[in-house]
Amino acid sequence: MSKREFKFLEHTSDIYVEGCGESTIDAIASCVEGMLNLLLSNPEKVEEKEERVFEIRGVDLQELIYLTLEQVLVFIDSEGFLSKSFFGQIIENNGQYFLSGKLKGEKFVFGKHKPKTSIKGVTFHELTIRFSNSKTCIKVLLDI
Repeated sequence: MSKREFKFLEHTSDIYVEGCGESTIDAIASCVEGMLNLLLSNPEKVEEKEERVFEIRGVDLQELIYLTLEQVLVFIDSEGFLSKSFFGQIIENNGQYFLSGKLKGEKFVFGKHKPKTSIKGVTFHELTIRFSNSKTCIKVLLDI
């Protein structure tokens, strides 16, 4: 298992989450984990009981990441689905990027899960990707 991490960064009215990992997929997974930790005060209670599978296409890597995190938020808003983990694969073909992803988690259960903050949206504004020899970091602004 690769080492992944996330942290929250200060912003005047919204919140940044920065997810890092050994690969772009790991960095996305760290952002998804950060979103769960923002949503719930007890994210450790979420179990991997169900799966959601999806595919995303983007004109570049930045759009692909944005649309992927937006899809996670769609599952939260439309189904109450809380993602404990994210797995995926990115393929670049003729200047287009494709992601096939899978989320594992469960639906929100009153009494079991304790809400903390509501995420209204993922913003494309100031979404950044940094690559280094040992890790990839994604910083994204969440509208709360």
